[in-house]
Amino acid sequence: MRPVIDYNEVMFHRLEAVHSHLQATRGPNASTANGGAPTALFNQGGANQNNDINAYSGSNKQNILDQYKSLDELPRQIMAIVTQEAEKHHDGVHVNLIARMLKGVDVSEVKSAVEDLSSEGYLYTAADDDHVLPTA
Repeated sequence: MRPVIDYNEVMFHRLEAVHSHLQATRGPNASTANGGAPTALFNQGGANQNNDINAYSGSNKQNILDQYKSLDELPRQIMAIVTQEAEKHHDGVHVNLIARMLKGVDVSEVKSAVEDLSSEGYLYTAADDDHVLPTA
């Protein structure tokens, strides 16, 4: 976690939580189903949509990967893959996909490293124990 620098981050988080709740309870695009136009805040497919993994700070991927310099080689590679693939896999990046992308690393080694990264706070489990996402 990091300290809140701008109160707008808190408000954005609250709006995002409300949006997620409404999508879960009323289905996606509930506002457009009733004839309303999608708002800029909740537009899910606009051309200007920013898919940055850290939407609150607006930092780029390179800055995000810099925080993993202190990790050993395998955990650093795992974090790079998870950070890169997280944009495509919103339910989490599967451990088997990580192992396939690492080529030559056994799935059990990847699972062990992912568990270590989770216990250290770098990753969290998403859809199930085999799907992970980065915390930052």
